[in-house]
Amino acid sequence: MSARISVIVPTIGRETLDRALESAAVADEVIVERNQDGDHGYAARMRGMARATGTHLAFLDDDDVYAPGAIETMRAAACDRPVIFRMDDPTHGIIWKRKALDFGNVGTPMFLVPNEPDRLGRWEPYAPGLKCPGGDFMFISDCAETMGAPVWREEVVAIVAPDVARSLSITVVTPWLNHRELEQDYWAAIDHAGPCAVIVLDNGSDPPLGFATVRLDKNRGFAYACNDGLRMARTDAVLFLNNDIAALEDAWLGRITAALEPGVLVGAELRHDRHGDIDGIPLPYLDGWCLAGMTADLRELEFDEEFREPSYYGDNDLCFRARLAGMRLREVRVGLRHKGNVTAGPPSDPDVIAATLANRALFAAKVRRELVTT
Repeated sequence: MSARISVIVPTIGRETLDRALESAAVADEVIVERNQDGDHGYAARMRGMARATGTHLAFLDDDDVYAPGAIETMRAAACDRPVIFRMDDPTHGIIWKRKALDFGNVGTPMFLVPNEPDRLGRWEPYAPGLKCPGGDFMFISDCAETMGAPVWREEVVAIVAPDVARSLSITVVTPWLNHRELEQDYWAAIDHAGPCAVIVLDNGSDPPLGFATVRLDKNRGFAYACNDGLRMARTDAVLFLNNDIAALEDAWLGRITAALEPGVLVGAELRHDRHGDIDGIPLPYLDGWCLAGMTADLRELEFDEEFREPSYYGDNDLCFRARLAGMRLREVRVGLRHKGNVTAGPPSDPDVIAATLANRALFAAKVRRELVTT
């Protein structure tokens, strides 16, 4: 028997309620509860839960909407554990950002839980003595304790406050191989970035990365992982970001999104050094540790997966081909620190030297071929 979805909607009588209800109309049951308690609708949700007759419960605020097809997606994903989908938030972007029950990484319209009253969590405002900040985080954490670890789903099922002005949407794509010591600084930087989605691709780490979005069966290289993440992205733009970074300021990602537009690549470092010059011809490039573009533009380019690991000259090649296509390179002084050479290994390593020489030869051959034909 298929799941029956009960959607519980607290309301303070906003004009947006009709739009919210319309987005939930295909649910099996929609329960509207007047919020008169001054507690962000927590008591109203508890009353709605007591009235619900569906096999599974979902929750929507009166100024939010479900995305097209959301209820059907919920029905298909319903199980005996909490399911946490993604939502589009005007302040925080697409969340969840990682598969973790962290405060701020989950929100009310993302939840689908079995309607088992004895195992349901509670909606309560924060008060001294509570084990967590209360609200949606407390509810879903309690459900996970009694029902089992949540199932994390990629689908965006809800749009929070769709009337709020939204900036360019962007996905951060990060390939990752081992080096768990970089995790704390990386996620701290993401938490300070501003609105974004995040795709971390585990390139065969041993042991596997628990926070990765995707695990590849083996180390397929930086270029392959970047291209795989690019294909997965569902936002206006994509930022390729190394994992060996640390934040120097809040909202650093906003400087990148503000500089992006079709036909432009944006990065933290626009370099004009001899590393990228071929036959005395200066070939400026954006350093690949922090390089962004519009998704459609990047899909036309992609990283060349022929370059050996570590993928030196992959960024040179991408930027060279972008300039051949008439695109511009733009530097933005972003509030990040690049630790440098942490994951690639020391420049004196024989394997690194061999890969660098091979990649330079490949890049030079490509440049010479293009310059002869243009």
